[in-house]
Order: sequence, then structure tokens, then C-alpha cells
Amino acid sequence: MGVDRAVDLPVRVSNNLTSAVVPHTALLGRWSDAILGIFGIDIVSDPFSGASVNQVFLSINILYSFGLLRAPAVIKSEDAANS
Repeated sequence: MGVDRAVDLPVRVSNNLTSAVVPHTALLGRWSDAILGIFGIDIVSDPFSGASVNQVFLSINILYSFGLLRAPAVIKSEDAANS
């Protein structure tokens, strides 16, 4: 098994799971069993608040839902450090 594989599955790295409380978090999943539904995207432009410094502020809201076809399709490890 190489460095970029776990349980003979490909490994991808993301900083989105990094946390000061639990620094070694990992997810293993059968992502074909995951469903993500996006129902709406709302973008609001505010050209007035940052006008003095030539900036436009954007606020983006996304309404979504996430689900799994089978509950054990994704597992989470909070002690995934490679000692």
C-alpha cells in the first residue's frame, strides 16, 4: 500500500477537517452512496459598506441537504495520526 492509499482506496487531502480540538480527523466513505441536493443559491451584493476602500461585499447563501443511501457508507476517525 502506498502513501496515497488507505484500505486499497484512493486518499485525498483537505484542510477542511483540520481543527485545534481534533487535529487528526479523517473520513472514509463510499461517496457513490452520498446524495447532495442544492435547492437554492442566493447572492447579495453590498457596494456601499466598503465603498470608501473600493470594495464590494458579497453574501452567498446556499440551501442544501446531504444524505446517505446506507448509514455505514461513511465513517469518521478522530485519531488518524500516522505515528
